[in-house]
Amino acid sequence: MRITPSALADESWTLKPFPRANGQSLMLPVTDDGRVLSISEDGKVGAGGKWIANHTMTFMVKPKNPVNGMNSIMWGINLHFKYTNRKIEQIIVEEIAHTNPIFPKINDNIPKLSSNMWSKYSTALININPSSVPWLYSKETTTFIFKVTARVFNQPSQTIYIPFSFDENTKRSNIQDAQEGKSPTT
Repeated sequence: MRITPSALADESWTLKPFPRANGQSLMLPVTDDGRVLSISEDGKVGAGGKWIANHTMTFMVKPKNPVNGMNSIMWGINLHFKYTNRKIEQIIVEEIAHTNPIFPKINDNIPKLSSNMWSKYSTALININPSSVPWLYSKETTTFIFKVTARVFNQPSQTIYIPFSFDENTKRSNIQDAQEGKSPTT
């Protein structure tokens, strides 16, 4: 893969390997201050690539549901597409860094865009405790890698790899809010 600095040409970063569930590594750009940047399959760093202009990810642990007694971990993704005149036929989002991904795969075969934006949320019901989600209780920053593939009518598909990191404070805040029954805000 040829690496192109694109949007972050003024930032200093180096490529570092991140393990994938399949035993291979994916080289991702990491800034001097430790942020892991996204990269498209055609090597554009910090940008979405050919079709996708920008992206955001959200994460929250929700309080226990009184009916089933389980917490839920919800994550969401927003993709902003560059062009309004292209028909997006399919969007697939999957977490590829872990062998037992906690985030369910999204496969949207009829994606709906609003103002060039596509949004989807996915929820996993789980008992939140150190044995079921050890990464959430770890003091280390945890990085998930999401592989996002967009298929555009009559065009080659585009894949970008989006890292999403959780530091100890973010994890602790989500756990505390869920235990106190607060609705998460981030």
